[in-house]
Amino acid sequence: MPRLARLTTALILLVLACVSSAHAQDKGSISGRVTDRKTGHALPFATVTVPGARRGGLTDSEGQYLIGGISAGSYRVKVQFLGYRPDSSGLVTVTPGRTVVVNLQLEDVVVREIKAVEVTGERRLVEVKQGATVRSVSSGDIRNMAVQTVSDVLQQQAGVTTENDQIHVRGGRSDETIFVVNGVTNRDLVTGQSTAGQLNARSVEEVNVATGAYDVRYGDALSGVVEVKLRGGTDTFSGGLTTGSGTYGHRNFQLVLAGPDPVIGRAARMAGAPGKFASILDLSGELFDTRFLSDGTGMFQHVFSPWQRDRLRSSYTDSFLGHTFHYGNFFSPSEDNKWSGRYGLDWTPNSTHKLSLNFSKRIAIDQGFSRTFINATGDAGDPAFPWVWDHRVDHAPTIFEDNVQSSVEWRRTLGLTGFTTLQLSRYFFAQRQDVQGKMWWQYQEPDDRGTFAPGDPRRDDFFLDSGDDNTWQDRRSTSTTVDWNLTRRIKRHELEVGVRHEFQSVQYVTIQDPWVFDPSGLGDAHDLWKVHPMVGDMYLRDRIEYEGFVANLGVRGDWWFIGREAERALADTSDHNITAATRDDFYHDTRSFFGRRYKLHLSPRVIVAHPITENSSFFFNYGEFIQNPSYRYVYSKLTSVSSEAFPLLGNPNLNPEVSVNYEVGGKYEFLKNMAINTTFFVKDVYDYPAATDFQRSQGASLVDFFVYLNGHFARSKGIEIEWEKRRTNYWSGKLTYTFSQVKGKSSDPNAQKVVEESGGNAAETPLSETYVTWNRPHKLSLNADIRFDDQTPDRLAWARHAGLHLFVQGESGRAYTPVSLFSTQAAEPNSKNGPFQITTDIHLDRWFRMGGRRYDVSLSGLNVFSNHIINRIDPMTGRGRVWGVGSYDPNDPLLNVNDYTRVSQVEDPSNYGPGAQYRLQLDVDF
Repeated sequence: MPRLARLTTALILLVLACVSSAHAQDKGSISGRVTDRKTGHALPFATVTVPGARRGGLTDSEGQYLIGGISAGSYRVKVQFLGYRPDSSGLVTVTPGRTVVVNLQLEDVVVREIKAVEVTGERRLVEVKQGATVRSVSSGDIRNMAVQTVSDVLQQQAGVTTENDQIHVRGGRSDETIFVVNGVTNRDLVTGQSTAGQLNARSVEEVNVATGAYDVRYGDALSGVVEVKLRGGTDTFSGGLTTGSGTYGHRNFQLVLAGPDPVIGRAARMAGAPGKFASILDLSGELFDTRFLSDGTGMFQHVFSPWQRDRLRSSYTDSFLGHTFHYGNFFSPSEDNKWSGRYGLDWTPNSTHKLSLNFSKRIAIDQGFSRTFINATGDAGDPAFPWVWDHRVDHAPTIFEDNVQSSVEWRRTLGLTGFTTLQLSRYFFAQRQDVQGKMWWQYQEPDDRGTFAPGDPRRDDFFLDSGDDNTWQDRRSTSTTVDWNLTRRIKRHELEVGVRHEFQSVQYVTIQDPWVFDPSGLGDAHDLWKVHPMVGDMYLRDRIEYEGFVANLGVRGDWWFIGREAERALADTSDHNITAATRDDFYHDTRSFFGRRYKLHLSPRVIVAHPITENSSFFFNYGEFIQNPSYRYVYSKLTSVSSEAFPLLGNPNLNPEVSVNYEVGGKYEFLKNMAINTTFFVKDVYDYPAATDFQRSQGASLVDFFVYLNGHFARSKGIEIEWEKRRTNYWSGKLTYTFSQVKGKSSDPNAQKVVEESGGNAAETPLSETYVTWNRPHKLSLNADIRFDDQTPDRLAWARHAGLHLFVQGESGRAYTPVSLFSTQAAEPNSKNGPFQITTDIHLDRWFRMGGRRYDVSLSGLNVFSNHIINRIDPMTGRGRVWGVGSYDPNDPLLNVNDYTRVSQVEDPSNYGPGAQYRLQLDVDF
């Protein structure tokens, strides 16, 4: 019986196969290839249909297609492809069991050149397909805000705090955020600090701030990426002139000219070059005539004092076309001087190619009133104000800073499926610190007691009334970069691959107390080195989109070549600045590539967005990020020997710092014009460099020295809540709240060295996590903007063309370590914060037309209520330093404070930030 069943089944299958075969013989197929009529190139993913048979399909990557199962008969084949004119074949006859070949050629759609029409649209309040935290600020937004620099723009973003020239993103250190300006990273390689924070905000087209798991194309940053896109040229001539002045001797100007290039473009067209040439010229300057003086109560005041002192001078030399020169008095009429110039040229020969050339230069000359020197203790942002030189500020250090950026970028569009870019760039940074343009051998040692007779008040006061500052410093770095990437879309996948390699040249010279004898002739303490490291990366990303779900998956490999100078120093066994253990570890931890040693690190990135509805989304991201240590931790004392006590040595075998970031959140547009965004984040950072105490034999004694080693760690975690309203009824607004908590092994990589120099024991430094000095748990900010346009009703006709922008921010005060009456630590380090600080900025503007031009008049007020911004906390009171109170009570015998304490610590005006500032500005557009 089973055998009979098997035979019956086989017979049935045979009959079905015959029927199927016979039925298939009644059908035919159509195949062929779809190409571009002009170039002959294949057109992938073109839509091919046979309407009469109700059959169709897509071409493959070679333009081939095959449509089967077509009944015998006559049909037309139609093909469609975006960017091309639809086409169809003539009648073709399909016969049973055969394949008919029909090749089709499409002609691209030629668009006539007509007058450009500008189309604008509002961004979505909820980007449901965005899986990471990226906040964007446009040039229009910037124009309506009371801001001058990119740092001012960042200060208004959730999760970002700025102090002086330092920027902390989600609790990260100030050197963990990079600025990418038109595709070029702006960074001081010696300190790791970003250098584009003082970029003029009016020169910016858009600022994008990524504070979560940013895209895999970006690297060498642990906390955030600030992408700055500068304004470009236009097809028609346009321009603008801005001029303004304000309190404390503030003056600023800017000239912008954009349009068809009148020189290079005209010459190229005369030579027969096709396409368009658009360029932009941007020149600007900002000056402050300001000095800080105490009012005797521990508070501050600014005193306007133009021309009461000699102009700033620097020994820095620059060159142009082989000619060297110094910057004269024209560039330093004030206490704080910033100048910048930029030229950009875009050549678009056709719809496929675009070539962009950019050159910019920024210089700054000041005395560090709003800076933080790299030898300052910690990373808390204390201003480097030269209070000790207040009586003869000319002999305080002068800072000259030079930034030069140049780049050439070629972009090619690959049809409708992708594009590729290739950029060659060079970024140069230099900073010179000196006194009145002197070289270090010209410095005079301060000696008030030897200079002034007994009884002279200058002899024993706190201030230095003779000699010069004790530091001469020069640091400069050059980065030459080749950067290529390709983006291609294949069905549901958007693939991106990129390669970048950077050649670096870095030199550093610092000389302290040059009047002290040293066999080298370079003073009591010095450090000098010049190195040529190389860095680079390769990455691959796949952005997958399926039924609204978006996953961004990527992996990135970063390499770091330490440089031939460091390799020679490591190979030199007579160099006592490099320990035997460091040499052994270096060769064990690095690999060789054509004789050069390098380190390689792979980092995964995952970014996921899951739309729940059209107006709501859940997102999650995870990423591992690395950043090479600042080069002062790597190369210090590489080849120099100093006679200083407790020398601090770099470590050429440092590993990159590593952070692991997690972020999860949700976005919901609960009304048509209102949305809320909530984000939770955690960031763990490992392998922070830290100075570690060692001893070595020097003759018959043991000498302490310090070496940077990987070992410190930190963690930040928090929540960000944003509520945003789109402009309706003339106003828009945003309310944000950030709570974060930042702990780490230490706030200062030099903590042990500071303890030793103070007479303590380095072993007494904390071994567990403590709050860091820049920990500010709470930040609440409000942005409100009111605009009245031409459509304003008659009852509000007086307000037409006027606007008001209000920014109110409150945040926790500076962190401090509480102490008791007996000056002993009363709580965990940095566990308390100063008073909650609130500032209010207002920007009023109105525009009108006259003589065919548009004029904008604006008045900006910063900190309009003059709330005291406390930079230094009295650890006994938890408030600002005030004479006669807390740690500065002269009537308390346990404190041992006197007039010297009052002048040197309490009356220092940089204890407090600036009060109310006002700026009046006129913009003329033409």
